Amino acid sequence: MLIAGLRDLSGLLSPSVTWSTREWLTLGAYGYIPIHGLGIGEVQAANDNWSEYALSTYAFRVLFEARAYY
Repeated sequence: MLIAGLRDLSGLLSPSVTWSTREWLTLGAYGYIPIHGLGIGEVQAANDNWSEYALSTYAFRVLFEARAYY
């Protein structure tokens, strides 16, 4: 999945993969990667340029998940 801000070319890329190991167990891995933009259409505040996704506090995140159904 890609969420993109077309004005400043920033966005959030979120790849994911799931695997149904048994009929009652599903494993998943999800990633969240912010794209800070290319310097086009940024807002200037306090002598710094900011894009919409440049304010995220992380460079990337990875989430692992196990779901068991009974």
